[in-house]
Amino acid sequence: MNQVIVKSCGRYNQQLNEQFMFALQHGTCSLLIVPSRDDANRAFSFFKARSSHVYLDNEEISIGFHIVVKDSVSQIKNFCSVGIITSEPVSCYAGIIEGYKFPILITNIDPKVSGDYWANVKEAEYCPTYPTSARLLENEEIQSLFLDTFLIANKEINIISPWISKRVVNEQFIGLIDKALSRGVSIKIVYGIGNGSDDRTIQSDNVVELLREKFSYYGHKLSFKKDNTHIKLVLCDNKFMMMGSFNFLSFSSDYSDEGERSEAVDYVVEPQVIAQRKIHYFSW
Repeated sequence: MNQVIVKSCGRYNQQLNEQFMFALQHGTCSLLIVPSRDDANRAFSFFKARSSHVYLDNEEISIGFHIVVKDSVSQIKNFCSVGIITSEPVSCYAGIIEGYKFPILITNIDPKVSGDYWANVKEAEYCPTYPTSARLLENEEIQSLFLDTFLIANKEINIISPWISKRVVNEQFIGLIDKALSRGVSIKIVYGIGNGSDDRTIQSDNVVELLREKFSYYGHKLSFKKDNTHIKLVLCDNKFMMMGSFNFLSFSSDYSDEGERSEAVDYVVEPQVIAQRKIHYFSW
């Protein structure tokens, strides 16, 4: 049998989350096997809040994090990492994991000890990582890190996005904004392009008004400026900056589709450069 790492259930399984992030950031496929349909749905809700590249019962293997119920799995293959959440002995999975080449992380959730595993996970603090050196980010790397920005930031998030769409600023995204604001993080958003009244401009204005109303009790912590710009930029504290072609607040990307358009941003970690951009674009 292959190397199997067995962990008892604590309040939060950090290794499982690291496995999930690795799959998304490095363009690989990761599999999570859970005991029941209810567990699958709850796991899906938990991870889906962190990325769009999370799949439930998806028969076609693609980049991202795949969640399946044990009874629907015959044998695993083509995954770079596998996690199993179970209260059963490891031997019950021998047929499924036979021939798998990489370590398997098994989280033992004895109901008598752990109680409601996913409730505990949802209450836990999620601490994503981010690159510490400059590089070019492309496609799903951009999307994943942008969503994590709302969990990484300690003081401020600054965004420039010509358009804002409801497809991107959905309930999950609004939840990320709420988490950042509740930690005391200030968020500034510059949006708008041209002086027209086209559908995208109208939708952008409507989303801004929705956010202003929803988070009015945070006051100046969430602020907007309507401009005429085609710049796409994100600043996270003095930690990093992303600037390039990606429309952060309007492009709802799906890179499981081979026909999806390519995007790229320069990822910068030089504090002096980040400070200069902040002064130039967000001194208002």
